[in-house]
Amino acid sequence: MMTDGIIIGIGSTVGALILVALAALVARQWRSPKRIDRLERVVPILTRGVWALLGLHVQEHNGDVAPEITDAYSDLTKIVTNGVVSQKGGNK
Repeated sequence: MMTDGIIIGIGSTVGALILVALAALVARQWRSPKRIDRLERVVPILTRGVWALLGLHVQEHNGDVAPEITDAYSDLTKIVTNGVVSQKGGNK
């Protein structure tokens, strides 16, 4: 009976050490500039893709969709438009 407790304790300690090492590795990779660059490249593409799919869905149903979908499409349109339109420049 005593050996079961020792084995469980050793297993738990080894498991915890593995989880801590894995978390440290992921944290170090997450802070890496390469990781951030990859995310910055992928997020706009995914956003435009979701926006296009929502737009297609709304158009196919002639706007007769759940209000949540219409609101999501409207909000995403604003985000995509603001991301494309330059925010620089003054009053012309």
